[in-house]
Amino acid sequence: MQSFAVKVKKNSAELVRQALRRLNLLNTGFVTVKDAISVLLPIVGKPSDQQWQLIKAIDPDASLLVADFQQIARRPKDIIEALKDKLSPSELASLPHSIDIIGDIAVVEVPEELKHHEPLIGNAIL
Repeated sequence: MQSFAVKVKKNSAELVRQALRRLNLLNTGFVTVKDAISVLLPIVGKPSDQQWQLIKAIDPDASLLVADFQQIARRPKDIIEALKDKLSPSELASLPHSIDIIGDIAVVEVPEELKHHEPLIGNAIL
């Protein structure tokens, strides 16, 4: 997916990344692209002149461009989000809200009406 990006030298990439984060410009939904000498940092939009001056102060050779980035896969925040496209609204309402974790084992009490979805629920918990 395409996004605006700041291309910087590898040795100044971390400082520029921190500055972009402070300026709320860093697009954390994409994977940073690196090669032997430079780094492409995805940004949410074109920086203002003042923001660009701050970036150029860190790396005078920085350049602004549009590049293709791979999106970062986002994990669901809870079991309901993980199953919202797989279960009906009434089934989602019946999902257990508490899970006991004992070491590497999750203990869940699945209601009778969802017993046929146990494998699906188990995979969503993982």
